[in-house]
Amino acid sequence: MKYRAKNVDGQYSDFSKELIFALGSIPSAPSTPVKDDDLSGNTSIALHWNKITTDALPVTGYLLYADSGLNDDFRLVFDGSNQPEQTSFVFMRKNLSNVLTYRFYVTAINFNGEGLKSNIAYLKACTSPLFIERP
Repeated sequence: MKYRAKNVDGQYSDFSKELIFALGSIPSAPSTPVKDDDLSGNTSIALHWNKITTDALPVTGYLLYADSGLNDDFRLVFDGSNQPEQTSFVFMRKNLSNVLTYRFYVTAINFNGEGLKSNIAYLKACTSPLFIERP
């Protein structure tokens, strides 16, 4: 699409540059990120979420946000723009604490922008016990 303006004297401006848009909404909310215990450890939290396949416009990627474990502001920790098949990420930090609870959410992006937030996941950096011996 191109457009141009007309002033009160009836004079037209030059045409604008081409404007491309897609008819459809921003993406719906992805599923809540889930911890993958097999790939997580004391210094990492492996997450995955389900791919969105029901929206009218195709998803072009996902964005993952996390806080610092102190119930503070969320920050972008994974930018999966132009990677629509990438639905997992391993969150690692030098000083990741297995005492703190980290909050995560994911959004999807399409041609029209960033979509709705998933529900927040509350996760810890720790491993599951492999074997618990009974007395």
